[in-house]
Amino acid sequence: MNNNGIAKGIVNAILQLSLIVFGIWLIVELHVLLIYICIAFVVSLIGRPIVFFLKSKLKFSNLLAASTTLLILIGILAGIISLFIPLIIQQGENLSLLNLEELELNVKKILEEISVHFNLKSDFWDSIPTNESLFSNDYLSAIPEFLNQLLSVLGSITIGMFSVTFISFFLLKDSLLLERGAMLLVNDRDENRLKKSFEKIKDLLSRYFLGLLLQISILMVIM
Repeated sequence: MNNNGIAKGIVNAILQLSLIVFGIWLIVELHVLLIYICIAFVVSLIGRPIVFFLKSKLKFSNLLAASTTLLILIGILAGIISLFIPLIIQQGENLSLLNLEELELNVKKILEEISVHFNLKSDFWDSIPTNESLFSNDYLSAIPEFLNQLLSVLGSITIGMFSVTFISFFLLKDSLLLERGAMLLVNDRDENRLKKSFEKIKDLLSRYFLGLLLQISILMVIM
């Protein structure tokens, strides 16, 4: 092998390694977006049979079929979430009725019984948050911080839901969007075979995720 061949081999290896490093860096930097795209892809697979039905049977346009399907899926999700609302409200009412003084007395009584039963010394509880420190201002002041973190998490979830909804709409409107992007990475001779594979995979995944959604909905209703 001459010097030119060795130089070309080294350059190609460096280029390939650079592309791999760039791809890993891109995945790390855009991992949130990739997660949104994956979730939106699953949502589009679930709504794919509905879009086909609306377009073939009811003669909906792509825009109207995608919008209607997305509204149906959002309604199903809202119905599932609404099943947990009474439980959350009930737990909130229970917390509002919580008597901290009575709870503190009960905790103190339990600790005293444990100390008597196991013959523990009084200094045993010094290294453990006792009932006094547990109900002190330091612990109670952590509640607002927890609520702020909870609101921050809810805000992130809301942004994620809007992002997934936005991406899902375009995937439902144009089911070949990701497929055409994948076709750019393959040779022309393998394009037809890959298209058939994509159709089979999408059909199988659509049935799987749709069946899984129906099972979860039924379980939620029964529970």
